[in-house]
Amino acid sequence: MKLLLALSAMSFLATTATHAATITLDDAIPAPTAIDPALPIDGALFVNGAFTGGGDTVNNATTKFVDRAFDLNGALGAPGVAGSVTLQGFAFASPGNWTPRAASLTLTFTYLGADGVFDGAIPVNDVVIGSTEAIVFDDATAGNAIGYEGAGRYLVNFDSDPTALIDGLGENFRITIATTGGNVRFKTLANINGDDPISDAKFSFSGSFVAIPEPAALAFLAPLAVYTAARRRK
Repeated sequence: MKLLLALSAMSFLATTATHAATITLDDAIPAPTAIDPALPIDGALFVNGAFTGGGDTVNNATTKFVDRAFDLNGALGAPGVAGSVTLQGFAFASPGNWTPRAASLTLTFTYLGADGVFDGAIPVNDVVIGSTEAIVFDDATAGNAIGYEGAGRYLVNFDSDPTALIDGLGENFRITIATTGGNVRFKTLANINGDDPISDAKFSFSGSFVAIPEPAALAFLAPLAVYTAARRRK
């Protein structure tokens, strides 16, 4: 009996841990057509750009990325101190309809180090903060939309918040967007970047940045400095 209860408890925990966050339409009336400082997603706004209007682009059923400068501490430029960064929310603007709609999307966040440049397949200065759970758009089996109600601004607070320690000497992050089962259409800034319009997608990201005390920061940064120097000598 005890074994059965234990297995039941484990099954319950596994079910609750895999629950996916659902994207919902912002209930602001009328739909926001300018940057809204009161965007209702958890944490502080690192990037505030999700509003309607402009062009649009399709994120096909594949993986794409955007780079953004995050305002981690409410001041211009990088924090300049090591700390713990946590990603909590995401918002984007969408046009009318798209088919086939993606069943879900997953976001992966990477801090691009002090140089602000993506290192490639083998990170040197970059820190992979982590990935969200699969964020739900559609119930593919029932064929009905969940969280999609036409044009507007859409919001989601992550169930599992990616968190990592960073040196805080840079402010650039890479957000990789992977979709399953279909497309996601994002509003953009009139497709300024031509062949890569997703670079201009109107996104907002939120979270928190907590600086760590200097002795702890030195303990964190020392191994990173040794590793970086070793990589550069090779």
